[in-house]
Amino acid sequence: MEKIDLIPNEGVYLSTLSGGLDSALLTFLVMNYKPECKIVLSTICFAHMQNYNLDNVEKIKKYLDSNFPNRIIEHRIGFLPDRETAKAGGRAKQTKELVEKYNVTGILSGMTTNPPELQTEGRDETRDVTREWRSVSRNGIYHYQPFINQDKRYVAELYKQHQLQELSDLTVSCESLTAPRPCKTCWWCKEKYWAFGFY
Repeated sequence: MEKIDLIPNEGVYLSTLSGGLDSALLTFLVMNYKPECKIVLSTICFAHMQNYNLDNVEKIKKYLDSNFPNRIIEHRIGFLPDRETAKAGGRAKQTKELVEKYNVTGILSGMTTNPPELQTEGRDETRDVTREWRSVSRNGIYHYQPFINQDKRYVAELYKQHQLQELSDLTVSCESLTAPRPCKTCWWCKEKYWAFGFY
C-alpha cells in the first residue's frame, strides 16, 4: 500500500485491465485512494483464446462504475488475433493512442512476482526478476507497478483487508486456451489457488 500512497492524486491514469485479480485490485485502490484522478481502462482480448476475459472486464468496469461514478472516462477493448500480435506492437499501439488522446499522467500495471514454490510448466519467467516499481515508460510518462516485487499472497491480503470478495469473484486468472475456465491445471490457476485457496 505504501507504493500506492506515492502515486500522485491528480490527472488521468491508464489502467491495463486484463480481467485478472491484480489489475482489478490496483484499479480499485487507485480510484479509492486517489479521488482527484480519472481513469482510462485498456483491455486486450485474444481471438485464439475466444476473448476469454471480455465478460470479466465488462463486469469489473461495471463494479468500478458503481463504486466510483463518473471516474472512468473510457474503456477501450482491443481485439487481437493472439498474444504474439500484442507483443509485436498491438498492445503498444492501443496504449499510445489512449495516452495521446487523454494526455495520460501515468500507466498502471498490476503485475506481481512469481511465488518461488510454483516451479511448474507455464511459469512466466519475466516475473522472476526484481524491478523498479516506478519507471518511465516508452511514452515518456511514469509506469507504476506497485505490486511488482510482491507475490499473489500479498494481493490476496489486500483483497481481504478491503473486503473485496465481490470484486475477486468477477476476475479470471485461468490462461487455458480452451473452455471451461478455470481449468484448475494451468500455471495461472495454480498460482491463484496457492494465494487465495480457490480457483
